[in-house]
Amino acid sequence: MPEPDFDQVLASRAPETPLQKELCALFSALLEVPEVGIDDSFFELGGQSLQAMRLCSRIGATIGVGVSVNTLFDTPTVAELAAHIEAKRAAYESRTA
Repeated sequence: MPEPDFDQVLASRAPETPLQKELCALFSALLEVPEVGIDDSFFELGGQSLQAMRLCSRIGATIGVGVSVNTLFDTPTVAELAAHIEAKRAAYESRTA
């Protein structure tokens, strides 16, 4: 795995929505980095597969939406992952309405 690029973290955009803020906090806590922006990639910050499984579990427990490890590989930034979760919520709500 590549070493985390903390300079890139400082250049990333700040979270704009409650979901993005929660995901940034989850990334930061799990990866033990001081700050995460919405353009930061879980894997570029040093995340690896075991941590990816933990993150997916924590997302399900705290946000209430199941996310697979494959989804995290496909949408590794906070912005991409938040968009995926929001789309999943919208699809669920349209089916139950």
